[in-house]
Amino acid sequence: MKIVYLVQKLPDLSDEEFKRHWTTTHAELAVAIPGLREYSINLPSTEQRGQRPLDGYAMLRFDDWESAKAAWQTPQGRATAADGDLFMASAQPLIVEPRAVVDGRGVRL
Repeated sequence: MKIVYLVQKLPDLSDEEFKRHWTTTHAELAVAIPGLREYSINLPSTEQRGQRPLDGYAMLRFDDWESAKAAWQTPQGRATAADGDLFMASAQPLIVEPRAVVDGRGVRL
């Protein structure tokens, strides 16, 4: 089960401050969340031109929805959520069910 968080940074933070906090302080808190199977932070590329719709997204994977809900109720989950308020204006969750079309080797499924 995957959750994607669509993230907007706080407007008073520079892009560099935002990236640094997310990839260090926040990431260190997140990896301690019980039951977390996978976590990735996805930041805009320097190739992005013009106004971007988001400042990034995070993808978290848990075994199932019950595990995800329980994880956020732990001290580690609560600390991670509270830290998000320090650098994110919003983090909108999207619960997703991935459907692979091309595998990691470029082979169509």
